[in-house]
Amino acid sequence: ANKFILQQHQHQQQDDGNGNSIRVLVTSSMAAVRASGQIPANGKYYTHEDWNTVSKLEDDSWGSSYQWSKTESERRALEISKKHHIPLTTLCPPFIFGPPSSSSSSLSKDGSKSSHSYSIEMVQSWMNGDSPVQSRLCVDVRDIAKAQVIASNLSHTIGKRYIVSTEARISSQKMAHAIIQSCDNNNINNNITCDTTFAGGAIPIGQKEVECAQRCYDELNGLTCRPVEDTMRDMAKVLLKTKTTPPSSSNNDTTQ
Repeated sequence: ANKFILQQHQHQQQDDGNGNSIRVLVTSSMAAVRASGQIPANGKYYTHEDWNTVSKLEDDSWGSSYQWSKTESERRALEISKKHHIPLTTLCPPFIFGPPSSSSSSLSKDGSKSSHSYSIEMVQSWMNGDSPVQSRLCVDVRDIAKAQVIASNLSHTIGKRYIVSTEARISSQKMAHAIIQSCDNNNINNNITCDTTFAGGAIPIGQKEVECAQRCYDELNGLTCRPVEDTMRDMAKVLLKTKTTPPSSSNNDTTQ
C-alpha cells in the first residue's frame, strides 16, 4: 500500500483525464485501532481517534505481529500522504464476512465449490461442525465495499479515518441461530456448536464496542451496516447452495 502511495506521488500533478486529481483510499483494519484487550481511550468504546498502542512485532505471536503490521502500515501511509500532500482517506473495518461472489469460489477435487477466503472457510467450518461458531466484531463485505466507493468520491472525506463496522458483537449463539435459519431441512444444522467461553475483549459481548454508525451515516451518504444476523443468513444460504448443487459440466473453470 505504501509503495502504491509513493507511486501516486510521482503522478500527483496528473489527473485521470477528467480533471479529477489522483487520491488514495486505504482500507486498514480495526487491528490498527485497538489491540486485543486494549482499553479504549475514552474508557467506554473505540472511535476513529483510537490507535493500537499495544501490539508488537513478536516471533512467537502471529496475532500481535499481524495487528502491529496493520497499525504501522496505516501510520506509514498517513506519514507519506502528509509529506507529499497526497489526498488520503482511511477505512478501518473489523472482521469481514459476507456471501461469496461467483468469482470467489472454485471447484475442489470432489466437485464441490470451495473458496480461498478466510472468512468463508471459517463459516464453512462452522456449518460443517469442524469448529465452534465464534462471536466476532464484524462488517458485511457489501457494506465495506459500498463505503469504499462512497468515501473515494467525496471531497470532505480526504484526510479522515472511518471505522466501518457494526457497533457491538452479538453472541455466538445468535450467529449460529442465523446460520441454522438458512439450513432448515438439512442435517448440517445438527453439526453446529458455539464457543460460549469467550466473553469479549476489553468490551463484553453485547455492549457497544465502537462508535461509528452516526458518523458513517452523516458523512458517507447515509451508509449503514446491516445486522450481523442478515450477513450470516446470506452467507449460509450461498454456501449451502454451492455445497449441495452438483457442478455443471459447463462450469468447471478452476481459475480465480
